[in-house]
Amino acid sequence: MLFYADADNIVYPAALLGVKMNKDTLEQQYLGGGSFDNHRDYHTDDIVALDYLADLDLAATGALGKNPEICVWRPSDMSLVKKIRQGKDTRAASCVRLSKDGRFAFSTCKSEKPCLRAFEVESGKMIDEERLQGAAIQMAAGEDGLVAVAGVRGT
Repeated sequence: MLFYADADNIVYPAALLGVKMNKDTLEQQYLGGGSFDNHRDYHTDDIVALDYLADLDLAATGALGKNPEICVWRPSDMSLVKKIRQGKDTRAASCVRLSKDGRFAFSTCKSEKPCLRAFEVESGKMIDEERLQGAAIQMAAGEDGLVAVAGVRGT
């Protein structure tokens, strides 16, 4: 998982950190880390999913955990826009995608009952949930909140 933020910087996850690195100087900036109190404001387990909208300078990362976090953030200044809880016992936000306008975040659950969830970024509230037939491997968000999910049935 790696995205070009602009001509000089790349965005990627490393353990429970969101990272922006200047590819010429190798200087890195982090979302998360630091003191324990600061760390709890971001991800508390490893990041397993990343999406980035270059035109909006908006990234979304999804993590493992009993109640996994989805963090929506801006790589330009490494600021957290919203921390969203996916829901208890969902095990991971295994795929994350942002709507083209950045108003919505979509995630898939890696639980025994896989699902697709939609969240409003501004409020962090879940606005919809659909059960999936199996584990999701990839997801794409299109216009008007249309989401396509590819997966493996029966896993």
